[in-house]
Amino acid sequence: MTFIPHHPTATPDGAFALSTAQEGLWAAEFLNPESSANVTGQYSEILGALDVATFERASRHVIEETEALRLCFGGPDDQPQQWVVPLEH
Repeated sequence: MTFIPHHPTATPDGAFALSTAQEGLWAAEFLNPESSANVTGQYSEILGALDVATFERASRHVIEETEALRLCFGGPDDQPQQWVVPLEH
């Protein structure tokens, strides 16, 4: 089975509307911007020697292949949008 990702129709400036779940999070943040309810953080600790060049290549590859890691959100409060930041080569 081949997975074909769904890409919604973009506006002329390349922005997309938020999904229903994203709209809910956006509204919650808009109504209570001081809340940390949807803020998460985590890290990975690398112990031992690290080949920095290989790590950088692998990191770039993941970012290139995963549009969600390149999403930006913005727009007017009543019309939030998202867009994928283009890759720089």
